[in-house]
Amino acid sequence: MGDSTVIHSGVVLMPSGLLKKWKPAHATLDIKSLLCVFKNSSASKPIRGILVNKILVGEKATELTGAKKWSKKFEENTRVAMVDVDGNSICFCCSSDPDVQKWVNAVAKLKKDSASPNESSSRSTTTTTTTVIAPESMKVKEEEPAPPPPPPADVTQEKQAEPEPQKEPEPEPEP
Repeated sequence: MGDSTVIHSGVVLMPSGLLKKWKPAHATLDIKSLLCVFKNSSASKPIRGILVNKILVGEKATELTGAKKWSKKFEENTRVAMVDVDGNSICFCCSSDPDVQKWVNAVAKLKKDSASPNESSSRSTTTTTTTVIAPESMKVKEEEPAPPPPPPADVTQEKQAEPEPQKEPEPEPEP
């Protein structure tokens, strides 16, 4: 996988082994919605991968897998679950709220980009619709369109200064 296609990457904490000890791993998300998890940032072969359809964070991530899956060491707001179309998931924790927000923004970018037409017809594409399910505080907010600007001040003044049109004089009756 080339680095040019990665839209977000970072250190995440994942359960590993039978004892479910949480260990650092390196995760990447590319422009084709592929999430790959590596043992570390220098590893070339992923240990897990999933084609992301939606992201769940916080309470929604906990609900997906049940509370037993998650370590009590990590606050609920740092929990992330990436889910594919079949319901398979990769769950991890981030070290902070801003890290979680970066993953939410990356998946939201995929959703936005998949809705726009492809600029380059020469490369092959996979159309994937992604959904962001996050607490309101973490959702990417759409910008509202700006209201139209008020008319220029001199145009308004000109309209007020124009005299009313005069009526044409009525013709005088003929004697």
